[in-house]
Amino acid sequence: MKRLFIICMAIMSVMTVSGCRDNRIPGGEHDAASAKISVQAGCILEEREELTGGAVKLREWLNGFETEPVKSVPDDERLRYTIALTFGMNPTKRYEYLDCGDEYYLCSGNEWFSVENPSPIPVGYAGGDLGVNVWGIVKVEYAHCAEITELDLSDKEKMTLSEWLCGLKYERREFAEGETPGDSEGGEAYSFTFEDGGLSYINNGGNECYLLFEGEWYAVLNPSKFPVDF
Repeated sequence: MKRLFIICMAIMSVMTVSGCRDNRIPGGEHDAASAKISVQAGCILEEREELTGGAVKLREWLNGFETEPVKSVPDDERLRYTIALTFGMNPTKRYEYLDCGDEYYLCSGNEWFSVENPSPIPVGYAGGDLGVNVWGIVKVEYAHCAEITELDLSDKEKMTLSEWLCGLKYERREFAEGETPGDSEGGEAYSFTFEDGGLSYINNGGNECYLLFEGEWYAVLNPSKFPVDF
């Protein structure tokens, strides 16, 4: 009887450990993760890949949606994301996310849902994933040392800035209150107003550059010098 009890306890211990391993956020050597993303905007198809950090952010983003089942989705989406997430040796999970401008939809397990709390994809490019048309620059303001200056830009310079914004890769970040990049002293900020929205680019020196869009912060992964002199 005692031997049977020991065997049962051993089996329960193995099951408990296995459950913990399945639920933890991947990050170690045996929890490598990857993501493949296809972004379709009209006839343009772009493919990207993310490693563990990006895959975890994408999973958190997808799991954070509040959804309602729907029977059908519109055919006139603005952006269509196809996302494949692989964590360790687990089967790859595939999702589709539709950005229709005012409405958003998610497909998971061959079922479609409307998304009640949409947000920009947490890893992406400023020119394609933040939901604004960076080619429609209306004005640009420069802020430094509590002084704000509106830049006098030619059409050619606006085109240069749009091209620059399109190439900025970002990753979503969260900061405690009072500790955001905008609270740092000595930095400089560029505020862009477009025909359909706006965003800010904050440069705190070195590689400490960020995007601020609709109250959310994104670290710029490939910062570069502001391309227009003034």
